[in-house]
Amino acid sequence: MMPLQWPEFYLQPVQMSWLKRLWHKSDYLQVMEYLQRQLLTRSRPDLRIWGEDPMRIRMGIVVCKKIQETYEWPNDHFLPEDPFDILMLMPWDDLEIVELVMALEEDLEIDIPNPEVEAWFGATLSTVVDRLMALEQRRTPQPSGRRKK
Repeated sequence: MMPLQWPEFYLQPVQMSWLKRLWHKSDYLQVMEYLQRQLLTRSRPDLRIWGEDPMRIRMGIVVCKKIQETYEWPNDHFLPEDPFDILMLMPWDDLEIVELVMALEEDLEIDIPNPEVEAWFGATLSTVVDRLMALEQRRTPQPSGRRKK
């Protein structure tokens, strides 16, 4: 399976102000239809696409489900190689990003600082999952290695 791709007719803007983004909103319906068709042609990926680590597999499942729910994608058949900007519908959605982060914080019981979210832009879904795993591991107390006597 190929990662999700923007349609050829859509020239993704680089950096722009919020006001200028409204001009590009006219592309939104066409782009959404194109991306949804890509997702609908995918079968559910094997969980092994996330590797052998049960924690990474679980994190991949949780993140995919939350993205699907937040952005109302037709399914959660996302691949680790999918560009996160596409999954978050950049440049159109700002509020949904906040909603997604809050849902992930609640489900994963971690705090996701703003600089972390900013690092997701330009990344793949795999990178985001790995970064969330790192946050979760920092939150989880690690065994000290000392034994009680």
